[in-house]
Amino acid sequence: MRIATGKSALCRPGSRDSTEKESGMFGLGQVYQTGFVVADMNAALDRWTACGVGPFFLRTLALGGSMDGSPVNFTARIALGFSDDMQIELIQVVGGDGSPYPAPPRGEAQYLHHLAFQTQDVRGETDRLVRRGMRVHYELNVAGGDYAYLAFEPGGGSGLVELLPVRSESTRRDSIYKEAAANWQGEDPVRTPQGEQA
Repeated sequence: MRIATGKSALCRPGSRDSTEKESGMFGLGQVYQTGFVVADMNAALDRWTACGVGPFFLRTLALGGSMDGSPVNFTARIALGFSDDMQIELIQVVGGDGSPYPAPPRGEAQYLHHLAFQTQDVRGETDRLVRRGMRVHYELNVAGGDYAYLAFEPGGGSGLVELLPVRSESTRRDSIYKEAAANWQGEDPVRTPQGEQA
């Protein structure tokens, strides 16, 4: 992920109110998730699990939302796993009419797409970061939870920040995934959540 310099007011001295008390990057605390777009999900899962990261939980999801103000609908294979406390997300778009996850450049297996942060107030944090110089690239609502991707530059070319809602459902899910990673000895490296399609 290339971080833009010189154009955005976000990280320049004086870009934030001196009364703000910030923790971590952009005042969002610790990075919770690193998201990678992959060219081939099966090959990516083989690479990551061979490096000792796993197990991964793989789903195929139909997603929609608004990207740069225009509606998009697409289907993606998404795998989630943990390396200690860091969630790893692997994404491969497999259909649709546009998405915020461009395929890797030809010959590349994957690229870092976003850093994600958890928040109790996605809307409030989105507004705060827009005031700081970022722009909304993609927004969606999944099962009643708002998600937002914000960019340093138009089109998200400089890397994205994702805001993840803290929800009881996702907290329970992630605790199961994290426990599976803590106890993992290499067995069943790719799993499908009950009731989901891989």
